[in-house]
Formats: sequence, C-alpha cells, structure tokens
Amino acid sequence: MKADCDAGPDDVVALKQALGAERAKGLEVAAELAAARAKASEDEALIASQKLQIAKLRHQIYGQRSERSSRLLNNWR
Repeated sequence: MKADCDAGPDDVVALKQALGAERAKGLEVAAELAAARAKASEDEALIASQKLQIAKLRHQIYGQRSERSSRLLNNWR
C-alpha cells in the first residue's frame, strides 16, 4: 500500500490534473461505448427489417406456410 502511494506525484495540483485526465479518458470511453451500442442497435433493427422483408418475399413466392407465419406477417404490414 505504501509503495503505491510513493509511486505517484506528491503535488496536489499534479494529482488533480492526473485525476482530471483519467476522468476525461473515462468519459471518452463511455462515449465510445454509447456510440457502439447505438450502432449495434441500429444494425439489429436493420437485420430484423431485412428478415421480415425476406419472409414476406418467401410468402409471395411459395405461398402460405402456416397459420402462425401468416399471422406474423400480417401483423407487420
């Protein structure tokens, strides 16, 4: 424990600057994480939309496969 305290600067101003820099890094990482989550959510929505479009096209080509599939497709129209 004592060795950890001795490893850093003793100056209060330097410690505050170091703390501020670490907080800024934390905010930057949080912003990157939020952007990545938003992109993932957008990608999931696009995939769901494309799967629905594929299901509708299959329904048009091959006809009704089951009552459940028909109900699912009709609810999305």
